[in-house]
Amino acid sequence: MNLGGAVTALVIPVLAHRAPSQRGLMVAAIAASAAGLAGVWFAPLAQSTAWILILGLGQGAALSLAIYFTMARSPDPLAAASLSAFAQGTGYLVATAGPLTVGFLHTATGSWTVPVAALLAVLGGELVAGWQAARARTLPRPGSPAASQ
Repeated sequence: MNLGGAVTALVIPVLAHRAPSQRGLMVAAIAASAAGLAGVWFAPLAQSTAWILILGLGQGAALSLAIYFTMARSPDPLAAASLSAFAQGTGYLVATAGPLTVGFLHTATGSWTVPVAALLAVLGGELVAGWQAARARTLPRPGSPAASQ
């Protein structure tokens, strides 16, 4: 999983910088994550290594795109630093509940169906948020008339 994540974490920002819109990259990242998760869930155990690699490719791509968006959508370095601090602080705070929640769901249901379905639902939310973040636009400068709207 880390191998897949490392590959896309290095390649995707370069591709994102060269692309006029990052929506295709974002959709591909989420699709890879969903395919990897579904593959680990449904595929025979002998194929799990390949599906985990695909899951890692998707997660590495999604994380690198999220970090790229904080830089690419900011009007200046100060705004980029502020946006990055907020996004990472909030994101990691929310993410800390993930493993515990998945563990509770598995314990409560006795199977992986509900936890994996919940993770796929989270990917759906990621798709909605990522679609908006991938729009080719720059945030307004703080203090500008557009920022107060």
